Amino acid sequence: DGRIPDLLPPGRVLPPGSYQMVFDTGRYFYDQAIRGFYPEVAIEFLVTDDTHYHVPLLINPFGYSTYRGT
Repeated sequence: DGRIPDLLPPGRVLPPGSYQMVFDTGRYFYDQAIRGFYPEVAIEFLVTDDTHYHVPLLINPFGYSTYRGT
């Protein structure tokens, strides 16, 4: 399903700040023999406290969507 279960080591939290995640969507679609339009997707977001952050990326070959989940 594409989830990253252990992005950080156990007990580690991100300090407040601006962060960016970059997804190699070109490779993802290439591996499936699909020609995609976006070779990579960069998501920038702010961490303001030590709560849980869920940042989904929904993709298809010609578009993507992201939001702050719960």
